[in-house]
Amino acid sequence: MDRSGANHQDDRLIGVRQLPLTFDLARIADVRLSRSRAQALYPLIPRLSMYSETVGTNLIRGHLEGLLLAALVEEPGHGYALSQRLAARSGGELAVPEGSLYPALQRLERLGFVSSSWAGAEGRRRRIYRLSGAGRRQAETAAREWKVFSAGVDRVLGGLL
Repeated sequence: MDRSGANHQDDRLIGVRQLPLTFDLARIADVRLSRSRAQALYPLIPRLSMYSETVGTNLIRGHLEGLLLAALVEEPGHGYALSQRLAARSGGELAVPEGSLYPALQRLERLGFVSSSWAGAEGRRRRIYRLSGAGRRQAETAAREWKVFSAGVDRVLGGLL
């Protein structure tokens, strides 16, 4: 830990240096929700145990574009909503960090698979991503490729479990 209070040991793990945040702990309100109140407020966000095994970022990285395209097949959405959609559909196994999510969306836009526009909602401006015709075809291709790939990996690793 350095003078700013930031722990740079973890920076090597994610490859991104985080800026230290400074705040007054005395000013932060102690907000506690009952379990039922929290479930009512956040019904679609899966609850993860701190002991559960989630899919590592390195495994997600090679398939993130296909996952995002699949999430956009349902309906357009902004980045955070897409992240929550992936988490909900995967039962909480896929947690996509923002540092990976937005660059992937920008790559998909450059490739012509998605388009985006700014929209105002709840007093905020958000970039809404929509699937193009080429993006829908690419989502179908990614699903077929995943089926072949995952079957092959399962044949190799499946016997170890």
